[in-house]
Amino acid sequence: GTVLARAPSLSYPIQSYGPNTLDLAIGATTLMLTLVLVVVRRRSETYRLRLALLTWSWIWFVPISHLIAPIHILVADRYVLLWLVGPCLGIAMAIEQLRGTLRLAASGTLICVLAIACVRAQQAWTSSFELFSRGCDVNPRDPQMCENLSGELERAGAIDDALAAAARGLAAYPREPHIEMRVAQILWERGDREGALAAAQLGAQSGLSSAAWRYAVLLQMAGRSRDAVWWARRAAEFHPEIETYQRTLATVLVETGDLAGAESALRVALAVPGHPPIDELRLAEVLLRLGRTSEVPPLLDKLRGDPALAEPIKRLERQLAAP
Repeated sequence: GTVLARAPSLSYPIQSYGPNTLDLAIGATTLMLTLVLVVVRRRSETYRLRLALLTWSWIWFVPISHLIAPIHILVADRYVLLWLVGPCLGIAMAIEQLRGTLRLAASGTLICVLAIACVRAQQAWTSSFELFSRGCDVNPRDPQMCENLSGELERAGAIDDALAAAARGLAAYPREPHIEMRVAQILWERGDREGALAAAQLGAQSGLSSAAWRYAVLLQMAGRSRDAVWWARRAAEFHPEIETYQRTLATVLVETGDLAGAESALRVALAVPGHPPIDELRLAEVLLRLGRTSEVPPLLDKLRGDPALAEPIKRLERQLAAP
């Protein structure tokens, strides 16, 4: 009935607020119904199967119900598929007990109801904007929904609405780093650099490595590479396995004159599987500036198969050949 009454959402209040009185009442009613099903018709031929289905359903209902502990909706969605095996088989057993026209009518009604539910659920995923907007409306205290909606509005060019959606999330969770970084991106693209840097700094101060990295990037783009070093180093040291963080650190270190530090960061980046060829090129440039020209040609040889790097390679070769 709930599925047919309203479209599904990516977020529900129980995730943020915990179970309310109605949720607890539904849980208690379900438990009582389970006990009734355990007690009645114990000599029935299907009693053991009924117990197995009830046991299976409760094993999966406990983690996905949010009644004991809140978990992420994406995790709950995965496990609810396992939980549904029990109710589906239980309904099939109940219909099997019917006879003749009544069984046919029950089966047809169930098919129609499930078909409508499936179509509505599928329609909910046809528009990201509608999906995230519904998530924010249903559960306004979910910062991820507010950030996602803000991003969709930004891509649609509705900048003021994007900032309003982000503000809505920050009202529920002040200084939430992901939303602060979204605000910083929007303000930067709008041309408000000071506002963008202020929002990015709030996000970076949360301790989130991705926020620290993004703040370093904005500082570097604003011509404040010296201020960016500390934040870039923080992100790179916390996650040496992320090549982008190492390359950003190397960039700001080069701009501040710390070539040895830049070489170290680039060598860490080169150790990351699947790193882009640009890392070898940046390292070759650093080694050339350090005067270690003998180490440059082997790096350039690795890059010759990439046509996009042909011009930078020729430029470095001319510098090597210069007296």
